[in-house]
Amino acid sequence: MLKINKSKNQLIIIVKLCLMVSPNVDNPPDYPRINTGAIKVTDGSRVSLQCSLSTTGNPPIIWAWYCNDVVVTENVSHRGKTTEMFFFATMADNSKECYCRARGSLSISGILYDKNSSTSFITVSGLYFTTILF
Repeated sequence: MLKINKSKNQLIIIVKLCLMVSPNVDNPPDYPRINTGAIKVTDGSRVSLQCSLSTTGNPPIIWAWYCNDVVVTENVSHRGKTTEMFFFATMADNSKECYCRARGSLSISGILYDKNSSTSFITVSGLYFTTILF
């Protein structure tokens, strides 16, 4: 059992001071960097995109991937200050625009780290075979 030999007024001041102390929040200083700006692939090719930050911040950031402004949840992995997404391109992926988003998990005074990388543009071409007649 804890015994405190302080007056009621001293305890109120100590509690108020403890409530005023904010956690140490250290946001990453930069924007997430994506590994490529434009990708040209053929139908069926594996497309791999990576994003990174110089630091994860404190508390660590939360990663997300978006393609054509829709969140991507499959074939995504996050490792600290880097994240990766991959897919096998189809013709439906032609002109796809993908980017990553790094977001802080804690807001102090309404300031929240929330930044997107630049966009990677995907161009998919089909495999065309020419038949030569003799």
